[in-house]
Amino acid sequence: APNHALGAKRMRECGDDLDCRLDQIPPPFQPIRDKLFEIYTPPGSEEERQAKVALALELLREKPDWRTNWFNYSACEFDHLTPLFFDVWEVANEMGAYWYWPNMWQSNCGNVWDEPAFWEFVESVMLVEYWRAKGWPEACRPEGEDFVCGQAIFDESWAASG
Repeated sequence: APNHALGAKRMRECGDDLDCRLDQIPPPFQPIRDKLFEIYTPPGSEEERQAKVALALELLREKPDWRTNWFNYSACEFDHLTPLFFDVWEVANEMGAYWYWPNMWQSNCGNVWDEPAFWEFVESVMLVEYWRAKGWPEACRPEGEDFVCGQAIFDESWAASG
């Protein structure tokens, strides 16, 4: 399996330079580099965005074992792919791919945490009950009987931690 963390770190160092980012992808992804370029290029319309998400899901289903983490990360890294996070979850769930969980807490996942669908996801997998018993992640906090998640909450937690 490719080293996703190292590839992601190198990609972030490239900033917005998409060619540089794709030069950093792990070797198993090189055969799909052109398709990744297509997926990662910001869309000009909602229809294009949906086509990019569909292409990513097609590639994921071809090799779900190690592409799951990559496309999960991609949903956090590229705002136009935010909905892909929830689609990847469905595919991962079908496969019993439990390694999916830690990826959603990367500091670049604010676009995902800010989505109402993320809150529904958190409730559906019973994370709120777990957090109430064990402690809250940096991106979420209790709010009365409810909870909130988002980039602003993460930023506040991070600033408060020193």
